[in-house]
Amino acid sequence: MKKLLGLFGTITIAGSGMTGIVGNAPAQTKNEIKKEYIITKILGINQRISSMAIDSQSNVYYGTESGLVYKLKNNEVIVSTINGTENNSRIESITIDNNDNVYFATSTGGYKLKNNEITAIKILGIKDYVWLSLIDSQNIVYFVSNNDGIYKLINNKSNAEKIPNIIGKVSTFIIDKNDNKFYWIENKGIFLLKNGEDKPIKICGIKRVWGFLTFVDNNNNIYIGANKKMDILFML
Repeated sequence: MKKLLGLFGTITIAGSGMTGIVGNAPAQTKNEIKKEYIITKILGINQRISSMAIDSQSNVYYGTESGLVYKLKNNEVIVSTINGTENNSRIESITIDNNDNVYFATSTGGYKLKNNEITAIKILGIKDYVWLSLIDSQNIVYFVSNNDGIYKLINNKSNAEKIPNIIGKVSTFIIDKNDNKFYWIENKGIFLLKNGEDKPIKICGIKRVWGFLTFVDNNNNIYIGANKKMDILFML
């Protein structure tokens, strides 16, 4: 790591602002807190990054717009390539379970990379473009498709199952701390699918949801961005 200092330089940040490169920084006062960061360029990535995730061992996975997947091992600066995903299949989302198995939602379906392996395996049963992958507390992985609803992959299975009674284009999907699922279907509204049930319940009173403004806080309150502002709060 000491050799990297000469290659990439060290930045000093004092207080709330950047003061320059070490050696050129002004003298510190008693109230300033000095922090040093090593800026290191990651080598081996030559494609546009579209998604990223980090496992419990601090290994980083990068998905690209061209279908390539890179892995950066902890404390290394050169990535390796993960095999198995299709060329020209955009990697939309990456999810990692409690056992550090990695799941990819892509424009050509879903893939699973087992922990410590280098080749991903395509998940059977998904016939559509999937743009989001999420995982619940039971390590069940959910893949949200463009036009074919939502699929779930139960532990150690190779086939995903389509969740029944979800018809239409899903543009928002979240999971709360009780493993209840909330999703928005265009032109139909927002629905609740309770944990362990197959029949969704429509939530009334919401005309439009902006997907990227929908989240769950630490108290399991559901915030939903509706009508171009964050004005809906569910306490469940």
